[in-house]
Amino acid sequence: MNLKHWTICFIALFIGLEASAQNDRQKVLEQQRLEILREIESINELLFGTKDQKSSLLTKVQSLDQKIQSRERLIRLTNQQANYLTREINKNINTLDQLQQELKKLKEDYAAMIVQSYKSRSEQSRLMFILSSENFLQAYKRLQYMKQYSQFRREQGLEIEQRKQELRALNELLLRQKSEKEQLVIESRAAKAKLDQERKDQEVLLAELKKDERTYTAQIKERQKEATRIEREIDRLIKEAIAAANKASGSVTKSASFELTPEADALAVDFKNNKGGLIWPVANGRV
Repeated sequence: MNLKHWTICFIALFIGLEASAQNDRQKVLEQQRLEILREIESINELLFGTKDQKSSLLTKVQSLDQKIQSRERLIRLTNQQANYLTREINKNINTLDQLQQELKKLKEDYAAMIVQSYKSRSEQSRLMFILSSENFLQAYKRLQYMKQYSQFRREQGLEIEQRKQELRALNELLLRQKSEKEQLVIESRAAKAKLDQERKDQEVLLAELKKDERTYTAQIKERQKEATRIEREIDRLIKEAIAAANKASGSVTKSASFELTPEADALAVDFKNNKGGLIWPVANGRV
């Protein structure tokens, strides 16, 4: 085997080894590309849900919004009730003041009546009061007056007792209303505190959701960028392999052609007429 054949074999072997190396590199890159695509798909699932997880989170946020609105309505209603009770308490206080003034007047009248009754409490004085009348009609009127006076005194006592009961009932009502107002204020404050906490929880959920979305979006962009880089690298290797194959193919064709000596070239020009004069491929002889 001469040098030309060795050259051809060496070039073919080199092309084969180069092609094999590029093919292995291409397989590695393709595996990396597929792995990145799987990562992108996985991150997409985290970004958009599973749909159930995303729906659940949005449902929680919507539920918190509804609770916040309900709490705000409760606070407004509680404040309205507290304001109403305040007005009622103020009205009852005014009524209580009026009743106290009336009771004071009744006590004064009753005290005056008791004094007068004490002065004329003896039966003899009463009888003399009647007998001292100028005529029968006057005596009759005095007797009726004494009866009415006694009845009035009893009624005055009953009215005073009734007023006392009204005052006691009103005081009890005021105390209950006051207690109800204080309880409503406590409930209003508790509802407000719970509202603030729920609002904070909502803000935390929304912040976490936005943070996750930004993180996952950035990761997807990074993976897509890496996948694009690998695809370009694969394309470059394929183009280099094709170019190398074309170049090697041209070299082999050129190396495989025979170069003729001047004598052989002259004989090859007119091969038919040189019959019997061709050079013998050994040391002696003619063809």
